[in-house]
Amino acid sequence: MSGGSNQINKSGTGVFPRELTSLEKDYLFYLLPEDKPGYKIYRDKINNMLAAGLGTSGQGSLVLSSSPAAIEGAVSFSPVFAAGTIEFDGYEIDIIIHEEIDGEIEIEISRLAEVSAAAREIKRWTYSLWTPGCKAPGDNTWVREEILSPGRFVFVIAPAHKKLWVYEYQTGVNHIIPVSNYYNHLMLVKGIRQPDVVLKPALLFDDLPKYNSEEIVSAFFLYNKYMKHISLVDNDMAAGQAKGKKFLKFFK
Repeated sequence: MSGGSNQINKSGTGVFPRELTSLEKDYLFYLLPEDKPGYKIYRDKINNMLAAGLGTSGQGSLVLSSSPAAIEGAVSFSPVFAAGTIEFDGYEIDIIIHEEIDGEIEIEISRLAEVSAAAREIKRWTYSLWTPGCKAPGDNTWVREEILSPGRFVFVIAPAHKKLWVYEYQTGVNHIIPVSNYYNHLMLVKGIRQPDVVLKPALLFDDLPKYNSEEIVSAFFLYNKYMKHISLVDNDMAAGQAKGKKFLKFFK
């Protein structure tokens, strides 16, 4: 611990380790609803953690740890676990919670220092509360849903948000999927090699009507096979991966 002190800072300043402020917990816990078991696990973990140091993402980024010691340096980058936004009159705060690595969780709360007692909150929204059949959180825009495994996993594409996620029925978690990585595998499935298309992942959302359900789903299985983002284990998953292999054989 820096300075050899055993005192826990409770003020929310830049001295570590410190307890999370009530405002920080309010925003973080909003992204971690208690009625969804996958999120409750993280909620309970964070409730017993301290802000132990600065994270990798600059201002507003912290590393949380259950160890009562300050952290020297940033933790390795990990995938996004939960994300949401708090909208105020004139500005908004974005909140991100990363997946836990080695007992540490990196969080990001942008522009937190700008929030004052007089600030008027307009609304808040998070991907964590989305369930199948709903429109996109925050703006109620259209989303495309593709079933990966009936009653287990649904793949979601939100064009207006330029976001992808997979809803898991058992845990209630919406796993955020990196657009670029998924898009690379979709290009393999489609056999598209033109640089002006392959190198522009944002085109996924503009060209979405061009891709049928089999292509969208097969690309996800290929992505997940190599990135190992989500544990998909059943006969439906195996069948989907077999379809993806058939697509790849065409290009070998």
